[in-house]
Amino acid sequence: MLRELRAVWILAAAAAVAVFVTYWRLPAAETYNVSYSGIRGGASRVLVDLNFPDALIALAVLGVIAPFLSRRLRVVAAVAALLSLVVVVPGVVKQSNLDARWINVVPALGVLLALALTPFARLPPPGPSFVAASCTTTSRRGPPRIKSTCWPPT
Repeated sequence: MLRELRAVWILAAAAAVAVFVTYWRLPAAETYNVSYSGIRGGASRVLVDLNFPDALIALAVLGVIAPFLSRRLRVVAAVAALLSLVVVVPGVVKQSNLDARWINVVPALGVLLALALTPFARLPPPGPSFVAASCTTTSRRGPPRIKSTCWPPT
């Protein structure tokens, strides 16, 4: 599962690079609802991109890794989740004005915390899941049977 999480963060980083380069190179008049171009325009747009959709992606990643973090790091994960949740407050990301504002730093910090916490998750090794192993019974005669209480059936 760590490979999949690594892939999520690599894709988010690749999207951030693409956004930065696009808004850096193109004049502001040719882009969507931004006022700046150049390095300022690219950085501004990346900060807003860290809000939406990256803050929502960070919430999903935190949901996956939180059970596998130490108790202290779960507190940090909760803080990261709260910071990321600021993105759902109306007006934090305005489609009519995609220039960065100070409030956009808050969800971006949540994303960066989630990224920093990912390597500390002690994820279980790949293999048969506990649920699948607990769903089968063995008998002396015939093949293994699936318990009627097992859901989903394997």
